[in-house]
Amino acid sequence: MRAMNLAQRLHRMLDRGTGNLGDRASLQLSYARRNEYIRVDEGYHQALLIHIYQRLRGLPASSGGIQAIVRRLLDLVSSIKLHEGSCPGIVLLFPLFPDGVGAVHSEDRQRIRDLLTGMMGKFGLGNVQQSLKLLDALWSHRDTHGESEMNVTWEGFIDEKTDLILY
Repeated sequence: MRAMNLAQRLHRMLDRGTGNLGDRASLQLSYARRNEYIRVDEGYHQALLIHIYQRLRGLPASSGGIQAIVRRLLDLVSSIKLHEGSCPGIVLLFPLFPDGVGAVHSEDRQRIRDLLTGMMGKFGLGNVQQSLKLLDALWSHRDTHGESEMNVTWEGFIDEKTDLILY
């Protein structure tokens, strides 16, 4: 019940619109950059919905609701340009990782892979590379063993892949 309440609150927030930047930030940013920050903010909300639906409610990644969020999140994140140095793209790992966990279609997985690879190229962050390795392992496991087995053993999967995370 608590998961449903959290999801409903997030949906209401998204319906009202997220991304209210303070006046000072709004004045300092171009229109395009301000919109990128607003899309990042919505992306974090969408990623949290994926967590709630999969982890708390136990919905499979292939469910219609999760797949709608995966596509929305991919559209949001894909519209943010990655620039050298400081930019909104530096914080996209969190929304991209849960999006990858929810991705079941090869086209969506490839888009996520391309975005993460772009982040690695621009920012050189090791945690992005490790996240992509873990997603590749998850996708391979899910393709081999099926999705229902994956939902039951997420913690076991992570425990099994600890060497991917730590190295």
